[in-house]
Amino acid sequence: MTRWLRAALYLLVLVGLDRELDPGWHWPTAVLLGFVFLVVLTEWALAVRRGHSLGPLRTANWEGESLVLVFDGLQIRLPASALQPVHGGFRVKAAPFSLFLASKKLPVELLNTLQRPFL
Repeated sequence: MTRWLRAALYLLVLVGLDRELDPGWHWPTAVLLGFVFLVVLTEWALAVRRGHSLGPLRTANWEGESLVLVFDGLQIRLPASALQPVHGGFRVKAAPFSLFLASKKLPVELLNTLQRPFL
């Protein structure tokens, strides 16, 4: 979603919370807050699915036949077969997710580490 739409949704949440603080319960407020909650939850789920929540790739190491990818708050250990070279980068295909690592966005030392088994 675009930034302005996200800001508008958060503003609607604040307006809804302000109305909720008035005495009594207003059903339009409940509907509004429920809708915004679902939209924010969906946005978060899509960000997780796309890999945006992982942050930048910090390090990549080969330990035997395993590839270890370290992001900001997450370390992933994958079999070597999960890494596939594709046009413009690498695709990491594991059972629960698929991740694209763009060559343009990777530092040279990380790119060399990922290319090692394919040379």
